[in-house]
Amino acid sequence: MLPRNAIQLRTRLRQTAILAGKVAIALAVPVLVYAFGISPPLPYTGAPGQGTCASCHGTLAVGSGVTVNAPSSYTPGGAPESMTVNITPLSGGFELAVLTQSTNAQAGTLTAAPPQNAVSTLGAIQYVYSTVELASWTFSWTPPATNVGNVVLYVTGGNLNTNSSNSYLITAPSITPPPGTLSASPTSLTFTVNGAAPPTQSIQLTSGGSPIAFTTSVSTTSGGNWLTVLPPGANTPASATVSVVATRLATGTYHGSVTLTSAGASNSPLAVPVSLDITTPIPQSLPTLNLSSTGLNFSAPAGGIAASQDHEVTASDGSAVTFNAASSTTSGGNWLSASPASGSTPSSEAVSVSLNGLAAGTYHGTVTFTSSGVSNSPISLPVTLTVTASTPPPTHPLDFHLVVVDHQSGGTDFMLLDGSGSVDRRGEVSGRGLFTRFRFASGGGGGSATIVSSGTWKPTSFTSFTPVSGSHSGGVLVLQVKISPQGGSSSTGTMTISSTGTNSGVTLSINGGATFDSVGISTVSIKTASDREHDSDADDDRPEDHR
Repeated sequence: MLPRNAIQLRTRLRQTAILAGKVAIALAVPVLVYAFGISPPLPYTGAPGQGTCASCHGTLAVGSGVTVNAPSSYTPGGAPESMTVNITPLSGGFELAVLTQSTNAQAGTLTAAPPQNAVSTLGAIQYVYSTVELASWTFSWTPPATNVGNVVLYVTGGNLNTNSSNSYLITAPSITPPPGTLSASPTSLTFTVNGAAPPTQSIQLTSGGSPIAFTTSVSTTSGGNWLTVLPPGANTPASATVSVVATRLATGTYHGSVTLTSAGASNSPLAVPVSLDITTPIPQSLPTLNLSSTGLNFSAPAGGIAASQDHEVTASDGSAVTFNAASSTTSGGNWLSASPASGSTPSSEAVSVSLNGLAAGTYHGTVTFTSSGVSNSPISLPVTLTVTASTPPPTHPLDFHLVVVDHQSGGTDFMLLDGSGSVDRRGEVSGRGLFTRFRFASGGGGGSATIVSSGTWKPTSFTSFTPVSGSHSGGVLVLQVKISPQGGSSSTGTMTISSTGTNSGVTLSINGGATFDSVGISTVSIKTASDREHDSDADDDRPEDHR
């Protein structure tokens, strides 16, 4: 057993050693804190699931204090990108990682630039960090070899009393999906004609991936246009119906194809071959020639003008059939004509009559259509012309003048008319005027006006004049006029000029079609010769020559 003094000495020595150890540990703490930027612990980049150094080194400043010249986007498999980390305002250290935005996995490769920084891997994640306390460090990042989507660079940095964090989104290149492919089933079609029309056949159209918009068309190498397909376009999956019209084809084999076209398909255009085998032709049945009118009636006063009338000539099966048109009359000479004299269905035929030299009475004629391609040739169109007695000219010569705005009956257009003229004792007319046909951008009389057409008009014949009772000043004058629009073909119409003091205006009827009625915005005058003799301003009322 040791003496008591020896035991006490050993105890004091042990206490002294423990105290010395505590002092050494206490003195070592400032040294570790001061060395903040030298190989900081991992992982403390501020990434999701990671911390920062704020718990030991001051309040965290987010988005400032530490910056990186990171690229805004990357190219998969691209060259290494040089990056520089900067901290302010003093020197210290940093820690950085680049992760995928969707899964926080490693994105690309970090390469250090010793001796200022180094790279370590922890849990499959790379970290680049400072090994020397500085204010700026440079290293490189190599983008991932494949497109991993957007990636995010996370970084923390600071010194003894400051800690900052920042992040940078590095976007992935846009991915353009590869074009799809069209598929047709069956890949070819064969139709057989054995004396009767074959049934239609279907093509099932599909595509890999998402639906693809496509259009359809047909072509043939012989036999004309015997192949059809419906619909003209759709989105996959879809069914196309293919049919053939072989009524006029002889025995033999004909070839064509259905073509599918799509801007979104890599194999566009896709052709489906079609064969047509005719062993026994289909007996032909000729169409009929159809006329839109069963008869035409014209009526006009002697010496006047009757507007031409149109009717349609078509084939019952919608095909193009050539025909001839010839006109004939039973009396009155050659007052009937049809144009064109020959054509192909469908066609619009204009029938005209001339009243020159015809007295009052009823006349009959016929327009006959013939065609070798129809079963009902010839077909006749009866025409009746009623010539009424001409109205005697006015007792006194007339002067007329007008400036009016008329509205189309049952329509949206307006007509601005002006002009002047005269009628002599023989009923011959002279003069002319201008017209502008327009419509308003927003209904009624408001909004801006858009011109539909413009041109000139001139009277061609006198029809009648009804003076105001008990006066030679004013009345209702009816004229036949010729309307000549700029850049268009001329037409005829009836113009009624009213200056009765109650309904001042003009009514214009063009070719028996569009009618324009007075809307009350007008200046109209009709004066007889006796009025002119007592009118001190007669010179102002002389007919104007509108050219």
